[in-house]
This record gives sequence, C-alpha cells and structure tokens, in this order.
Amino acid sequence: MSATPQPIRSKLLRILLLPLISMVALWGVIAYSSAEEIATISQTQNRWEVIGAPVLQLITEFQRERQLSAEAPGSTGYDKSLGDQRQITDRTVTRVRQVIDSVTDADEAPERVRALVTALDTLTRLRQDADSGRLSPRLRVLTAYDELIDAAYMQFTEGDALSSTSSYRTVRGMSFYSSSAEYLARQHAVLTSSLVRGRMSPTERAAFIAGMAGRRIAIANSENDMGPELRVRYDDLLKSFVYRRLLDVESKVFSSDTAGALPVEPSVWRSDARAILDHITRDTEDELARAEAQRDSDKVAAYWRIGLIVGLGLAAIVVSILLSYRFGRSLVGEL
Repeated sequence: MSATPQPIRSKLLRILLLPLISMVALWGVIAYSSAEEIATISQTQNRWEVIGAPVLQLITEFQRERQLSAEAPGSTGYDKSLGDQRQITDRTVTRVRQVIDSVTDADEAPERVRALVTALDTLTRLRQDADSGRLSPRLRVLTAYDELIDAAYMQFTEGDALSSTSSYRTVRGMSFYSSSAEYLARQHAVLTSSLVRGRMSPTERAAFIAGMAGRRIAIANSENDMGPELRVRYDDLLKSFVYRRLLDVESKVFSSDTAGALPVEPSVWRSDARAILDHITRDTEDELARAEAQRDSDKVAAYWRIGLIVGLGLAAIVVSILLSYRFGRSLVGEL
C-alpha cells in the first residue's frame, strides 16, 4: 500500500523556508559581528581616551626627572630641584594608576597596560639605587628612565587595531613625532651629564649617537602618517634656525674625539634642546586633542554604518518572508 503523498502546501513551505533560514542565519552572523565590532571600538576608544592624556603628562614628568638627574652635580638624593620634581612625578603616577584602574580590569587589561603598571612599580627602587650610588655611572640612571618612558609610549599604539581609519593613522604619526622628542630628551640628558663632568665617555657618546639616530628615524617615520595640521608645524620646525643649529651640534659630537673637549656651547645647546622639546610637546598635545575629536566622529560614523547594514538586512528578511507568503498562497491556490 503506497504512502499518502504530502500536501502541496507542506512541500512548498519547505522549498520556501530553506533560503529564508539561510538568509536569517547569515543576518545573524552579520549582526553578531557588528555587535562585537561596536563593543571593541567603544572599549578601545574609551580606554585610550581616558589613559592617553595622563600618560602623555607622565612621559613629560619622567623626562623632566631624568633631565634633572643628569644635571645633578653630586648625589641625586641631595638635589632640591630633583626632589621637587619627584613629588610632581609621584602625583602624576598616582593619577595614571587611578585612571587605569577605572577603565581596565586587572586580569583583563591589555599587555601594554600591565607592562606600564609593572614599570611604575620599579620607580621607587630606581630612585633609591640612584641616590645611594648603586646605579652607577649616571648613564645607567638615565637608561632606567628610558625604559620607564618606553613603557608609557607603548600606550599610544593602542589604536593599531583600527588603523584603517584616518584618525588612528594620525595618532600613529603623532606617536612617532612625539617619540622624536623623547630621543632628543635622551640626547639632552646624556650630553648634560657629560657637560657637568666636563668629559664624555665612549659609552655616553654611543648613547648620544643612538639617540640621534632614533630621533632622526622617528621624525622621518612621523611624516608618513601625520595629519595636515601637524605637518605644517613639522615643516616649520625642520626649517627653523634652532633645529638646523641642533643638527650641526649633533654632527660635531658624532665626529668628535671623546678624549678632547666637547664641541658644544652648554647654554646654546640647553636653550635649543629645550625650545625644540617644548615645540614638539605643544604640537603633540594639540594633535592629541584633534585626534580624539576625529575618533569620536569616526565612532559615530561606524555606528551608523553598522546600524544601516543590520537594519537593511533585517528589512530584507521581513520583505522576503512577506513575498514568500504571498507567492506560496497564490501558487497553492493555482495548483
């Protein structure tokens, strides 16, 4: 005895449901991916925007503390200016720790953020070793500050995951430009320490040249990604007499004999280095503010784009269901 054939309505329903189910599944994947993208953008931006400005200030205070450590004629533990600066640095460190705790969980914080917290934990020991003379010669103290600042600068690579947007490329250009100031600050600290003692050791000369090379590479790399506003300030800096005179001093130190007198006028070098560092710091702060405003605009645009994609997909599913229902009823009636 043959089986009763299924009604035409059931057969048509199965035929029409297959593409609809596939369409709903595809829309679900797109919607889930879009939700994850929104969460990632919000989490990354919120963390970066809150941490960025305090970390930039922290870098500035570390640079000042390092420079004053280089200028100290005797033990760093007895220098009043350095002691005052350490108190300012400590307040900034406390602020950075607070903002990190407010936007990240200790177990889920990005590796670069955890590295910064670990580096900050070494600051007290660094000062103690510098004051007691355990960290000697003075170049080792300066190098220890270099490592602290490197950990802080790592926070400005946070936006690399979203570097397809112009705002994050701008941040990358700003980061290179700002790091050129850090390399100059290292040169300044090394040369100042040598001028205080009246001589430059081969190791210090190598450190100065390494800073010079790093600075020139960083400022060249910054040109690839910097925004138009920063590029104007960048061009002004490179064309300035002060910058050209600093390049001349670098070349003289590079070609000098460490056994002889340093071919540097201390007051001129100090004035030029300070002027260039201040110039780059101001430019970086302005560019950071512009980048934050641009990232806000990019985030809103991303939300609209994602919402449009998800909304159109949902509308297509609803329309497909309605058309399939009408087509199915009409076909069943005809059959």
